[in-house]
Amino acid sequence: MLQVYRTYYPETEGGVLEVIRQLSIGLNDLNVAVRVFAPSRSGQQTFVLDGVEVVTSKLDFEIASCGFTFSGLQAFREQLEWADIVHYHFPWPFADMMHLLCDVDLPSVVTYHADIVKQKYLLVLYKPLMNRFLRSVDCVVSTSPNYAESSETLSSLTDNIKVIPLGIDEVTYPAVESDTLESIREKYGENFFLFVGVLRYYKALDVLLDAASLKNFHVVIAGSGPESQRLKEKFGHADHPQIQFAGHVSEKEKMALYQLCFAVVLPSFNRAEAFGVTLLEGAMMSKPLISASPESGSSYVNIDGHTGIVAEPDNVLSFADAMQRLNDDPVWAQSLGENARRRYEEKFQAIQMVASYAQVYNELVPDK
Repeated sequence: MLQVYRTYYPETEGGVLEVIRQLSIGLNDLNVAVRVFAPSRSGQQTFVLDGVEVVTSKLDFEIASCGFTFSGLQAFREQLEWADIVHYHFPWPFADMMHLLCDVDLPSVVTYHADIVKQKYLLVLYKPLMNRFLRSVDCVVSTSPNYAESSETLSSLTDNIKVIPLGIDEVTYPAVESDTLESIREKYGENFFLFVGVLRYYKALDVLLDAASLKNFHVVIAGSGPESQRLKEKFGHADHPQIQFAGHVSEKEKMALYQLCFAVVLPSFNRAEAFGVTLLEGAMMSKPLISASPESGSSYVNIDGHTGIVAEPDNVLSFADAMQRLNDDPVWAQSLGENARRRYEEKFQAIQMVASYAQVYNELVPDK
């Protein structure tokens, strides 16, 4: 099975990459041979990561976050000769082009991670290609029923839509050693509100940090990205001592932060944020959750009043109130975290995601 996306570890990080990693590891455990194909600034190479073969082509250039790899078309064709099935992760418009230019006749699956939001003018030009691509594949997978119902694009593809929630495997995360835990505790303390992710515009971190400033709550931001400098200039100075920017952290440091935090927060309300893997990681670690997107998968993970609080989208006062409610009732907050852990175990383990995708693959390639 060939997985295709616009980037992959170790060059970048993010929730979609973690999904690809979890799916690849899980399928390997089921004796499914997996390769990942992605463009890279490092050029064409092949290496093994987490027991999975990764094949990269040269990234020629990028336009509006879409990488182009015309030089990789031949490498993609070679991978198609090896594969029995190809699994695209959307959005990556160049993958649509590759699929059609290479006249792919293999069974094909698309995981639809998010609508295209920011590039709305380019979307007008891209939409015919997108629609042709999505209608040409055998199965389109939404990561939550919430998103499938609220996405205009997905609602027009009712014939071949399936819902498979994202999942993560606790075993694939590193154990937190005592020295790492103490080092993180010395830097950031404990019982803070934690955000983990790439710092992009749609994460709505201004909402979180303005809310924290209103109530003087301790917040740790783990991650880097295009918004890093702007956010540090606005919040990373003496006027906001309770806000700490951890920058890029290792996996061990990330898990130590989860262990030490009080709650996990995801203020995103833009449709570019369709799920929020950080919420899954927080639930796995038995932490109460705060999210702010009723129509996205984040509200499928985080059930208001059961696993955490769903604040009003783009509302600083509502987000501040959610933080205050958890802070004022730590016993209730702990019970929400316990419920979040149970929901993770019931709905969002990688083994469940992998089994669901394996069933889709077997339906498309029944003799394999």
